[in-house]
Amino acid sequence: MVSMPAHADVKFGPFELQSAARRLLVDGRPARLGARAFDVLLVLIERRERVVSKDELLDLVWPGLIVEENNLQVHISALRKVCGPPAISTIPGRGYRFTALLDADAASAPQASADAPVRAHNLPQLRSRFIGREAAVAACMRLLDSVRLLTLTGIGGGGKTRLALQVAQQQIARHADGVWWVDLAAVREPESVATTLAASLGLQVVDGTPGEQRLLAHLAAGRAFILFDNCEHVLGPVAELVDRLLDRCTHLRIMVTSREGLGLAGEQVYPVAPLSLPAADATPAEMQQSEAVRLFLERASLVLPEFAIDAANAAAIGSICCQLDGIALAIELAAARVAMFPVSAISARLDDRFRFLVGGGRAFPRHQTLETTLQWSYDSLNDAEKQLFAQLSVFVGGCTLAAAAHVADQPDEYAVLALLTRLHDKSLLTVDRGESSQPRYRMLETVAQFARRRLGDAAAGNAVRDRHLGYFVRMAEATLATINGPAQAECLARLRDNEGNILAAHAWCFYSPVGAQSSLRLVAGLWRYWVASGKLERGYQLARTALTQAKPVADGVQEIDHVLWRCRALSAQGRLAFMMGYYDETMELGTECLELARVAASDEQAAAALVLQAGGLSATKHLKHALTKFKQAIDLAERSGGGFIAVAALHGLAEVYRGLDQTTDAERWYERAIAVARAMQDARATAVPLCNLARLSITTGKHRRARAVLVESLDLATEAGLQGLGEQVLDVSAGLAASVGEPLKAAKYSGAAIACMRRSGGRRHPSDGAFVEPLLASARAQCDSVSFDAAEAEGQALAYGAAVVDLRQWLTWDGSAKRQA
Repeated sequence: MVSMPAHADVKFGPFELQSAARRLLVDGRPARLGARAFDVLLVLIERRERVVSKDELLDLVWPGLIVEENNLQVHISALRKVCGPPAISTIPGRGYRFTALLDADAASAPQASADAPVRAHNLPQLRSRFIGREAAVAACMRLLDSVRLLTLTGIGGGGKTRLALQVAQQQIARHADGVWWVDLAAVREPESVATTLAASLGLQVVDGTPGEQRLLAHLAAGRAFILFDNCEHVLGPVAELVDRLLDRCTHLRIMVTSREGLGLAGEQVYPVAPLSLPAADATPAEMQQSEAVRLFLERASLVLPEFAIDAANAAAIGSICCQLDGIALAIELAAARVAMFPVSAISARLDDRFRFLVGGGRAFPRHQTLETTLQWSYDSLNDAEKQLFAQLSVFVGGCTLAAAAHVADQPDEYAVLALLTRLHDKSLLTVDRGESSQPRYRMLETVAQFARRRLGDAAAGNAVRDRHLGYFVRMAEATLATINGPAQAECLARLRDNEGNILAAHAWCFYSPVGAQSSLRLVAGLWRYWVASGKLERGYQLARTALTQAKPVADGVQEIDHVLWRCRALSAQGRLAFMMGYYDETMELGTECLELARVAASDEQAAAALVLQAGGLSATKHLKHALTKFKQAIDLAERSGGGFIAVAALHGLAEVYRGLDQTTDAERWYERAIAVARAMQDARATAVPLCNLARLSITTGKHRRARAVLVESLDLATEAGLQGLGEQVLDVSAGLAASVGEPLKAAKYSGAAIACMRRSGGRRHPSDGAFVEPLLASARAQCDSVSFDAAEAEGQALAYGAAVVDLRQWLTWDGSAKRQA
């Protein structure tokens, strides 16, 4: 193709455009053409290799002026009257393209047929940088090596078009007959799909139709690449046309963008994932590895050139990107707001994102708001799909098929699965498969917020939320039976998956008529989860709130069922309070719990109450009184069937004997607690007394045994996902390192343990402090303070997982070395 230099004269058919003289000749005679129409023609000819958007034409022909779009249409109409309709094609929703063949272009391509496109592609010249998605581009390129039809699917505004155009750019060198972009965003009539394709190829349109046989014949002979963009609203006609094109044109490759696939044989679907998000603890430099953050920074700098990420705004930028799920359109709309708001204010306003994130002017011509792009997908659903879509919005972090069916009040899970499949096909739902046999169905938070606004009237919405609450109350109750045995790891994993739902259920208890009783059941069933996951403060606050909301039992006149659940909730709060060091409160809760246990005639709950009282007494140095309480608790626990309460009482008794320096008795009761816990196959109940047995072994100089016990404790903590227990193993290991003459290891593990406890809300039991603090003081004395402090700071900087890996290497390597010695 010959480019047109400035002020050059160009000819096409009977026409000659004289740039310097600013006139158009028709068969040698001047045509009647206004100055603005001439400028429009000149701009289109100069940019004839691509589509020129309406906005670009307005900016170039009327610089600095605000002009109505219909003014441009008047001049396009005037040009078509003079030059003929085929000279200028309208690309619906995108703009205009000069499609007549210049004489100079024809001379440079003598082999071209009359119907041949005049350029190698019609891809738009993009005005902003392509951010991230390098792996996605590479994946699409690989797929196009082996398939002829690739469909990019994903949520509206998720970046499908931008990715597809980037891939299409890289296809130009591979396709001798061109790469052709067919934007169907503005197409409404089925027959317009083929017409738009013809216009994009530069074929003449006769009587509004390209003649399908002629279109097929044109493409059949060559090696072309076609990108059908924004197809979801004309999916049927696109699928029919693509099917015929692939049948007739054996060398043709096609890429499609749509919110759902075409459903054709041989179609390769590629779901376009949201942009990658930053880690919660990422530094500003690390955050810029995130695609979402990079896009935000790039777009923000367009409206505020001096905008940059730094330590002051990094957290807010990360929060914005995460709240918006990495959705490209949402991030661009948020970035545009930096001209008006600091990023902290933008982050705070995203709870009302559909009103706040609105495009202005011509910045987002296709998606003026987040709501409009999601509304289109919603409007395409049938009534049953719309109902389930709204109901699923009550879940936080996704749900299983069983949970979705329960909240939908639908006993037929397969009927619900069919609806879930449709929502997934329309990119309104994602599926997290993982390693679980039960996949989880999840909405991006932006989609969920949209869906919640369509949940229906208050009565209908409240009924859905009540069913959600009921489902997770039953999960909490089931936890009581499964968390203390061989299924502990599986149980904890299920609760981790549903932590968002559990918190949402707790929150709804304030509004539900069954909320008071439900909150007690949630607290009683889930306290061990908060301990295991290292979130003591969260569990403690939930327990306090539930017990405040639920009315206390008055004079024993309420139903025994309520008495028992309040008793269990009091016991749960007491256990959490004890681990957080609130010993006076622990004893008060134990006393109230004991009174209710007697009302309910429950030996099991009475034993639990005595364990709380005894634990508080032990921690406050009333050891002999604690001894009596623990022995009473053991008797009651064994009478009621043993279980976790029996292990807690046996372990507590061993702790008292350790505090009294009666090491033989302490060791005997630790081993008895461990034996009962092992018989139950309860990882945490086994590991806790093992950990304290290690403390006793270090105190008595049995370092080899301490090391073996700590390795077993760490294995149990890791296998069951017990972070709270892992913190204790780190703390004990600090004492072991100090005891065997490795002061810097002692400092490192102590720093890691303290940092973990600070994050979880836990603290050392006084007897544990009495064990480790003298050892750490001795370790500090063995080296210089600067080195000790540096090692401690290194440990505090370690994430929990990294600290555990380091500790395991030290425990196992050093033990091996000692055995070899």
